Amino acid sequence: MKRLNGISAIIFAIVPQSEVHGESRAVSNMLKIQFKRLWPIQFRHALMVPALAAVLANVPAGATNLATNGSFENVGTNTQSYQVTASGSTTLPGWTLGPSGIDCLVYNKPSTTMCGSGYSSPYQSSNVTFAISPGVSPNGGNFLASDSSAAYEQSISQTITTVIGKQYIVSFYQAGAQQYGYSGATTDQWQVTFGSSTQTSALMSVASQGDVPWMGQQMIFTATSTSSTLTFLALGTPSNSQPPFALLDGIDVEVPEPASIGLMGFGLVGVAGLRRRRARRSA
Repeated sequence: MKRLNGISAIIFAIVPQSEVHGESRAVSNMLKIQFKRLWPIQFRHALMVPALAAVLANVPAGATNLATNGSFENVGTNTQSYQVTASGSTTLPGWTLGPSGIDCLVYNKPSTTMCGSGYSSPYQSSNVTFAISPGVSPNGGNFLASDSSAAYEQSISQTITTVIGKQYIVSFYQAGAQQYGYSGATTDQWQVTFGSSTQTSALMSVASQGDVPWMGQQMIFTATSTSSTLTFLALGTPSNSQPPFALLDGIDVEVPEPASIGLMGFGLVGVAGLRRRRARRSA
């Protein structure tokens, strides 16, 4: 039997990193750290490999995203940024718009204008831009920019089939920005409603003519119905002066996998126990 040079090689052989996502990647990383602590360099017990394989075989390769068009890559026939409307060619596929407001799809291939050529301001006659572009989100590609002042806020929503009593993880990326030409500090955050429950994301404080970089957010909701409406509404201040813009991308809705986490813990306990028994024998 060849010498084992650490658990990392086995983990990478059994679970290719290209197939490990989200929670599963975190579990895989946890395994590597824990086994490096527990596994002596010359530990070659034959039962370890099949036992580890059995544990890792039950790590999910990535749960299904229940949200439709959560990355805003489906924009119909549009090939540039545009102001999202409730009907026509400038809708946002998969999403329903709330009361009238200003939501813009920022088409990031390669245009970085906020709302397209049809949107203007006192400072830019067309192709309005951000004061400072927050850049590409960690999810990549297109993203949504929503005027979060109370006078112009507009929600997006979609209905997801759910199981009563089951938990759902809603994750997404957010950033804060301001429209070019306006000055003054602003704040931004997202109000997220899932069924009958509502939570708010981390508050972003944007300096005058500044931005807040992209950051990940995660919320856990429990379904109270067989269908749950997922709604995002940008909240910001001041209410009707400097346009605060909340940015959104990478919306992901998944069911957590507690059974897999429990199985991983069981495997680690087994390894620790085996090591103690070997230590007693050698003593």
